[in-house]
Amino acid sequence: MSQDSCTLNADGTLKDASEIKFYNDPDDDVPLPQVPSTESTRNAFSILLNAGHTPATVAAGSWHSGRPLKPSACVHDADNASRAFFQKTCEEEGIPIREILAWVRTCWASLFKCLKCFLSLCLAINHFTLLTDESDEVLKLHDKSYGNFKLD
Repeated sequence: MSQDSCTLNADGTLKDASEIKFYNDPDDDVPLPQVPSTESTRNAFSILLNAGHTPATVAAGSWHSGRPLKPSACVHDADNASRAFFQKTCEEEGIPIREILAWVRTCWASLFKCLKCFLSLCLAINHFTLLTDESDEVLKLHDKSYGNFKLD
């Protein structure tokens, strides 16, 4: 039976919900933990207290649990050197420094907002693409050139 048909029995009939292994993501190898049965009379607060979770801490006036909100953001921020080099080119062009927004990296915002942001940074982007290929401060692209991304 293929992994894509985890809701079907060998004969093609649907499995009962209790027999299905639910996954958080199609790429996950480990299924989600089972939900406790309805026989439990304890409330959610007592379950959390007995589960060994550490309480949240106050940092800069807000509560933080200590675990990363988006572990995948670490993958998106892998090359901080290019971000620092781009900020330097913004300063040299006299353009206000802007952070690369998560919505640009994760495709959650509209294309219009993304293009509007890039057009306002046109001088800095062109400066960045002109200098980056020869710079030792930024990792080199594999089989590509930063100059290919110049805005005209």
